[in-house]
Amino acid sequence: MNIRILAPGLNLKESVKERTNAKLSKFSERIQDLVAVEVTFKRTPNVEAPKSAEVRLRIPGNDLFAQKKAVRFESALDECIDALRKQWEKQKGK
Repeated sequence: MNIRILAPGLNLKESVKERTNAKLSKFSERIQDLVAVEVTFKRTPNVEAPKSAEVRLRIPGNDLFAQKKAVRFESALDECIDALRKQWEKQKGK
């Protein structure tokens, strides 16, 4: 499985990249059909939540996607992972 991390115009800390890889590689253990993961980190104009994370799980037939904003990239990523986990459980139950 391929995890692609994008941060256009940002100098993303290595610790954020490592944490992202560690957390999202767990999805490959749970989701057999997972082809790739795309993560995009951005800054937002929102003062209360100036950082954004977008995560797309590439699954044949139906990608899963979450976008969250928070004070830190790590928090936004964690919220995305929680949302994706819920989406996956709902889709798996169908």
